[in-house]
Amino acid sequence: MVTVQTKTLMTAEQFMAFPIGEEGDGHRFELLEGSVVVDEPLPVHQMVVFALGYEFETWIRADAGRGQFMLNIDTRLDRLNLFGPDAQWYRAGREITDTFSRPQAAGDIAIEVLSPTTRRRDQTAKRGVYARNGVAELWLVDPVDRTVFALRRSEAGGGYDIEDALASDAALTSPLLPGFSAAVSDLFP
Repeated sequence: MVTVQTKTLMTAEQFMAFPIGEEGDGHRFELLEGSVVVDEPLPVHQMVVFALGYEFETWIRADAGRGQFMLNIDTRLDRLNLFGPDAQWYRAGREITDTFSRPQAAGDIAIEVLSPTTRRRDQTAKRGVYARNGVAELWLVDPVDRTVFALRRSEAGGGYDIEDALASDAALTSPLLPGFSAAVSDLFP
């Protein structure tokens, strides 16, 4: 992971106008508190994201009105933060309808797959940004320990004060996703 800091903080609008990564160079860029962050996902990361996508799409397609699941798409959270969450889910009624523009709001559930280079940033700085921008749940998926930390809030507007640490023998569920259940062990290669 590389963080590029400048004397002046970059806004989300400036970041979106900057031609970063448009050449298909494979780099992932995010804007965190006005600084550009560069990181490269590892194969295990992509495998976990694919497994999560499979679980969500299976659940979504089983019944109408189950919202929308997105993989790694630049999403503006506020003036100084634009993240590409590894995955996010939008509840019914909040789906992205303009499919040719970047989302201007984060999903109801944001999912970050932890890696050695992103772990600290995902667990601290990004966690705070997600909470203050209304993301109801943040799932931190750890392929090394084969666990999922599901962070929730007991009241709207507060920080994440409920943390479920789910080991590989547990099932991943959410009060936001009636009927959704994924075996944590199925998420890891």
